[in-house]
Amino acid sequence: MNARPAPPERFAGFGPDARAFLRELREHNEKSWFDANRARYERELRGPMTALVRELEGLFGPGKLFRQHRDVRFSKDKRPYKEWIAATVGGHVGEAARYLQLGPDALFVAAGAHQLDRERLQRFRQAVDAKTSGEALEAIVADLAEKGYEVGGKTLTRGPRDVDPDHPRIELLKHTGVTMARTFEAGSWLSDPDEVVPRVLRVFGDAEPLLAWAREHLS
Repeated sequence: MNARPAPPERFAGFGPDARAFLRELREHNEKSWFDANRARYERELRGPMTALVRELEGLFGPGKLFRQHRDVRFSKDKRPYKEWIAATVGGHVGEAARYLQLGPDALFVAAGAHQLDRERLQRFRQAVDAKTSGEALEAIVADLAEKGYEVGGKTLTRGPRDVDPDHPRIELLKHTGVTMARTFEAGSWLSDPDEVVPRVLRVFGDAEPLLAWAREHLS
């Protein structure tokens, strides 16, 4: 087995072949094609993403790239590879983390508490129910929406069974997590680190009140 090449020391952007690789992967999502193009994947995607994560780690803490292989054990979709590359930076993915995902059409940057387990979901609901912490989250979410962020995590059509449907924060109680995100349409700017990094930092900076709330109430 060939050794994996070392990532670049500095993030220098994602070249045009990064998105070309992902577009082609959508058409040829199979092991033989991926193996034949593995060097492109390492050079154009994994290497630059690793370098970007390393730079962000200095500000936000340890990062982690997701495996490119999909878990197909319990899925009807047996395509073996994710058609994007993604990573987290700092925090706990089920509590308060920052997330990056490069696909063929966009860079997706997000943060927050995603897919809470049962214990953290209970803490979340208790914090939303309480007046002080609940109103604080309500204000944070309203500010993010005003800035144009997509606020996610609402998965219930009604609130939890034991909650009054007239609760003043019933809309937040329909959430099983709370996240914020911005999608940046792909373009030549992805090749310029002075375009990519500031956009990521802006989102992560705007996410800090939400992350601080999550760390305080879900940890």
